[in-house]
Amino acid sequence: MTSTVRLICATFLLTALLAALSPQISYGQDNNEIVETPIVEETIDGQENPQVIASPDEMAADNDDGPDHQASVPQNKNSVSYEQPLTSHKAVVSASGAETQPVDDEAVEGELQLQLARVRLLAETRRRDEAFALLKQLKSTYPDNPQLLLAEADLNFQRGNRGAGFALLNKASILDPNNEDIIQRQRAAVITQGPYLEVGHNIRRTSSAYENITHVGGQVTVSNSTSVGVEVENNNFDSRRPIIRPNGVASDFNENRQRASLMLNHVFANGNEATGSLYVANEIVGGGGEYRWWDYRGVTTFQANLYRPNWDFVESVVSRGTKSNVLVQRQQRLTDDITATIGAGFNHYELNDVDNAAQAPTWNANIGYNRNFTLGDGLLRDWNFGAYYNVDAEYYTHVESRVGPGNVRFKPLPAEDYEIHSFYGSLGKAFLESLLVEAYGGYSVNRLTGFSGPLYGTLINYAPMDQLGLEVRASRSQLGGQSNREQVDQVGMNVKWLW
Repeated sequence: MTSTVRLICATFLLTALLAALSPQISYGQDNNEIVETPIVEETIDGQENPQVIASPDEMAADNDDGPDHQASVPQNKNSVSYEQPLTSHKAVVSASGAETQPVDDEAVEGELQLQLARVRLLAETRRRDEAFALLKQLKSTYPDNPQLLLAEADLNFQRGNRGAGFALLNKASILDPNNEDIIQRQRAAVITQGPYLEVGHNIRRTSSAYENITHVGGQVTVSNSTSVGVEVENNNFDSRRPIIRPNGVASDFNENRQRASLMLNHVFANGNEATGSLYVANEIVGGGGEYRWWDYRGVTTFQANLYRPNWDFVESVVSRGTKSNVLVQRQQRLTDDITATIGAGFNHYELNDVDNAAQAPTWNANIGYNRNFTLGDGLLRDWNFGAYYNVDAEYYTHVESRVGPGNVRFKPLPAEDYEIHSFYGSLGKAFLESLLVEAYGGYSVNRLTGFSGPLYGTLINYAPMDQLGLEVRASRSQLGGQSNREQVDQVGMNVKWLW
């Protein structure tokens, strides 16, 4: 009897020891037979952990609809339980096997969409600085999110920063190449301005002449990225003093002059733009081209023209003058509110029967601050303030001089060196969504001659519908016209119809 008890006890202890040392062994519920199941290695939080999976019989039992046929999987500290049904929640499992609070994909997506709606609302109400600040905050929470990149691209396009817009779209496309919203936005960004018809009239008055300049222009799209434009102008010129001709004879001039431009525009997939132009005027044929390289912070422009009809001087209008030039210019966005521009080039002027009337290196610079602000409700909302410093200069290396009747020496094109520095500010107010009124004023100084004077003007934009726009403008400057010493008054109106 004692031997039998010892044998039973030994058997019991051996069984308990095997059970303790073999946690990977599962017991079937139907017949209590022992089934050995394989061990699968799973990596959790960067560490390898053994995971127990059910035996074939248990998996079959788990597929049974009966409540008594649920697979039983023994748990240890490194195993992952599959007893609960899988959901759309993401279970975060630590290296020790402990499951933290699940993350709800739908809740995260809902919160993101809510914040993106706030960004759009800020942009639509012209509070773009706040929209950019909110996007910056969201990007720290959702880095490299294509929807945030798309929203940021739209804001940059609204600000005119094409380079940043295209860079953000390209990055979003790389992250999510099959996203239809991104694809459509890329196509829309590449499409040049749609078809339009434009009619306008400008009155320019100096002590030398009255000019009534009428222009008609338009554009048609050839493809999503290519368009053809045309502009025709007529200048009804009425001189207020005798105008010297290339032969030295001074006389009044009361006639019409015409000029026209035919332009082919193309926008590349990266946002860069190219324009080729054909110029035609009274007895003049010329051409030109321009290429604009856009990047994240601005645009670099290269321009070249040959025999472009020029109406900057009254002598050029009367004697069918042209200007050939090359220009390299860079516009840089220094901050969200400050933009700087600097350019340099060379100008060559011709008149009828004067092949080299004048030539000069030139440069220009501008730095501007522009900011939208709101002081309250009603009329205190949607204001815009701008402050600008501008330089425009030409230094003539040659001005043609001839001897006219009576052995009197004269210049067919009376050009003089100038370096005009201008300081001015602007204040604008948006009324509803269709009317914008802006006024500006400042002071200009010609550093080389000492002449100076005020400049001021106003601009009204009215858009009663999306397809129709009306612009009225008026300005006065004391440093223009003949040798940049004349008062120049201008009044103009422009109507534009898009379809």
